[in-house]
Amino acid sequence: GDPSHSGALPETAQLINMAMRLEILILVAAILIQLFYVQIYEVFISLKDLKGQSAKPQVEIIEVSEFHSSTCEGPPARVWLIRPGSPGSEDAPCISIRPEMKVPGAAGAGGLAEQLYGRVSCDTLRHEEGGFLDLCSDESCSEAGCQRIPSVGEGECGTSFLGFAAASWRCIS
Repeated sequence: GDPSHSGALPETAQLINMAMRLEILILVAAILIQLFYVQIYEVFISLKDLKGQSAKPQVEIIEVSEFHSSTCEGPPARVWLIRPGSPGSEDAPCISIRPEMKVPGAAGAGGLAEQLYGRVSCDTLRHEEGGFLDLCSDESCSEAGCQRIPSVGEGECGTSFLGFAAASWRCIS
């Protein structure tokens, strides 16, 4: 054989070997970059979701449980919901407080015959200087026709203004 030809073969094999190693190195680098990109993307998406959640105010519904017991013991006799206006300040909008009354365990809900109006929200009920609601006799919630009623804390037992022995409230989302 030709000596120059036999010397070229190991050089070609070395070049091919180096090219394959470089290709494997590039492939590993590409995979690592892709994994890094996926991590960054997931962080970005979760931050975007957090911003989206804080931008939309969460609507809270006030759930009132009415009891035959003055200590709010036992199952509630009636449970009703108040859907407040937009959340926010102490100046809650004037709303119709027509309880969607239901007997726990029974199907369907009935409305209260008497129409009530007022200003109430989870913020006013949870007010740091003492929770309250404004109960009004007219649909415009004029100052002359409204009475501020103090409220017990969330989940505490207090007075019912619908004629039951006691009531408690909580805000649900």
